[in-house]
This record gives sequence, C-alpha cells and structure tokens, in this order.
Amino acid sequence: MIFSIIIPTYNRQEQLLACLNKLSKEYQQFNPSEYEIIISDDNFCSETKISFPSGIENIRRIKGPSNGPAANRNNGAKQASGDWLIFIDDDCLPQNNILDSFFTAIKKRNENEYVFEGKIIADRLQERFDEEAPINIKGGCLWSCNFCIKKEIFYTIGMFDESFPYPSMEDSDLNIRLSSTYPIVFSEKSIVVHPWRRIALFSNFKKRYFSFRYYVRKHHSSNLIDFRISRIKIFLGSCLFDFKLLCNFQFRGTFYFLEKMIFNFITIFI
Repeated sequence: MIFSIIIPTYNRQEQLLACLNKLSKEYQQFNPSEYEIIISDDNFCSETKISFPSGIENIRRIKGPSNGPAANRNNGAKQASGDWLIFIDDDCLPQNNILDSFFTAIKKRNENEYVFEGKIIADRLQERFDEEAPINIKGGCLWSCNFCIKKEIFYTIGMFDESFPYPSMEDSDLNIRLSSTYPIVFSEKSIVVHPWRRIALFSNFKKRYFSFRYYVRKHHSSNLIDFRISRIKIFLGSCLFDFKLLCNFQFRGTFYFLEKMIFNFITIFI
C-alpha cells in the first residue's frame, strides 16, 4: 500500500464526513486499494455509528489517546500500513487528485527527499482581523493539516512531540527537526481548502504562551539573545503590518489585534 491518510478528529462529525467525501474515488483518480484512511478519534464511542462515504475501500476509525492532536496524529500513524503518511485535518477539504499529486511528487523526488508539504488555501477571502487559517501558498510552513512523509522517516525523527503542554507549535517543532536533516519539498498541486475560523478573544492565549515557551526552551535556549532580537523585530514589524491589515478590515477584530500585540511583546522575554 502506498498511502496511509491520517485524520485526527474530535467531535467534528459533519466536517469529518465532508473531508472523507473528498477522498473518495469520485474525486481521487487513484487506485482505491493503494490507500487507506485512518481516523484517530479522541471522542471515540463504539456505540456511535458513522456512515462513511462510498468509494473508499480501506477506512478505519480507531480510539484516540485523548491527549491532544499531536498524540492523536501519532496514534493514527502507528496503525498505518502505507509506505507514506499523509496528514490531513478533519475540517479541511482535500481537492481533486491530491493523492495523485503527492504520488507524482514522490516519483519525481531526488535522493534524500522524503517530506512533501502541500498547498493550503482558504475557502474565501478573509473578512475580519480575528479570523485565522493556516494558509500555505508558497511552502516553508509544514502545517500539520496537509503534508506527506515517508513512514520510516516519521518514526525515525520521533514523530510529533507529545510533550507540548497544549496543542500549539508542535508542527513548527517537527518542521525544525525534519529540515535540519531532510529537504522539505513543496507540492503545489497537492491542495486542501481550510476554512477561516473566528478566534474567541483570549480563548487560547495561555495555551499558546506555554506551548511557545516549551518550543523556545527546546530550540533556542542556547542562544536566547539572538532569539529575543528576532522577536523584537517580529513585534515591531507586526505593529505596522497588522495595523494596516486591521485598517483594511475597518477595525473588525480590533481586540484580537491587541491580544496579538500583547503576545508578541511578552514572548520577547520568555
């Protein structure tokens, strides 16, 4: 089997079914026997029945570890039979022939190329400052909602770090660990659509802060001076750029702009 598609989920049945529908043979011109879908469900209940879309030969729903999305993704990967893992989030819509696009990139790869990040676009134009989506138009991000990796490499690198205290920064951490050894190739035609999500004010501030602190201590503790200089530049740059963006949105989302400024400022001294 070529691909194992790992989809972590938690209490998003409607979005999950829409995602799965886009992975059926109606939209994917790829041999159905050559890929499987593993749904690692952190809200698993054996009595809950889900009617999966037709046109998918190999699909499994397994009980998640209930320890956040990093552990949920790792849980699915441990059950994989395919040579390559594709990670897609349950609220994303894979576009037509994403599997064939990743397979084409794999066939054309150079030696030591084992990681492919896909393109992530939004479902519409952004309307407010306090909306977010992990857009990836040109690569260099390796967001966890759309990338492909050789299974043995994922295991060798140590998978997602489950020690992050909250679900934030674990994909950035994986990006650093992988890119230090392997080139990460951008697969422009491997596309998912990610909807914009409205951010509740200060709802994840604490979680983002402590995950960011763990990330900094893991990767930048040996050179905090350079790190703090870079954070000062980010803070000053975001003050100008984000304020202009806020103006474009006619100040819709002002409180999130202030939250972001506070976060960028206090993380200088983390």
